Amino acid sequence: MNAFPKTAMIAVLSFAGACLADVRLPALISDNMILQQNNEAAIWGWADPGETVTVSQAWEPGVQVNQTIRPGPDGRWNLTFKTPGAGGPHSLTIKGNNEITIKNILFGEVWFCSGQSNMEWPLNLTDNAEKEIAGADYPQIRLFHVDK
Repeated sequence: MNAFPKTAMIAVLSFAGACLADVRLPALISDNMILQQNNEAAIWGWADPGETVTVSQAWEPGVQVNQTIRPGPDGRWNLTFKTPGAGGPHSLTIKGNNEITIKNILFGEVWFCSGQSNMEWPLNLTDNAEKEIAGADYPQIRLFHVDK
């Protein structure tokens, strides 16, 4: 084996640890999310095992709540926060070796809808489509689409 492949292998392995070092979140925990009001919200993700992860929120004006956790051997961590009544927008900061701020979080009612073609039916093909589209003014509705 010549020196180039060994050097390339060492470089790849040295960057592999750095790639795992950042706190990561699932796609569901992102800007513009909605959380169930008057409940408990689970916030979870991944980081280096033993890394200190701090999650900070200020749902109530002037009251910041910080929780700190260390991921397990598999890098997973999970915290819960009590949620206020309907409203927002709020933010959430997750800090470990890196920092992620989730912005524009609302609290309200969360509904999960699933199905096949019935969930993908475009509004413009329904009865009274023009009227329904013209009257659709719901700026706080949040959608999370899961690709097939």
